[in-house]
Amino acid sequence: MKLELRGEMEIGAPREKVFNLLVDPRSRLIERSVPDVESYTVTSEDSFEAKVKVGISFVRGTITLRGRVAERRPPVFARLLADGSGLGSSVKVDTSFTLEEREGRTLMRWEAVSELSGLVTGLGERMVRSQADKMVGDIFSRLKESLEREASGRPQAVV
Repeated sequence: MKLELRGEMEIGAPREKVFNLLVDPRSRLIERSVPDVESYTVTSEDSFEAKVKVGISFVRGTITLRGRVAERRPPVFARLLADGSGLGSSVKVDTSFTLEEREGRTLMRWEAVSELSGLVTGLGERMVRSQADKMVGDIFSRLKESLEREASGRPQAVV
């Protein structure tokens, strides 16, 4: 099953700072932005591994997600790839974003293409898409908050 999602948001922080935080696994933005992260490990300067609790309908459990920065054009564009498995399913995610400077703020436009296979696809595209839309909304809300807090120098708390 293929899901394509896209959106944009304005972030109250300078573009260069936003870019650097987004492409550095050590910034731990994934850990702070994705709900129900059980563990997060930086595996190299461009990659990470996370265990995430997920649940869609009766399918609940943990997925191990491996992500890496595949392409970067500072401070304007980056592409991140991730793959994961668990719950009798697998996922591949190809995400890219562009950043535009706007008077000390940043406009972020993003796209994500996910390929899902296994047990989760038996739930139907409508149910999976609905849950994905909700999860992406939660992630980007948390991401915006983390980016703005980090860029302002306020301390971060893992949520």
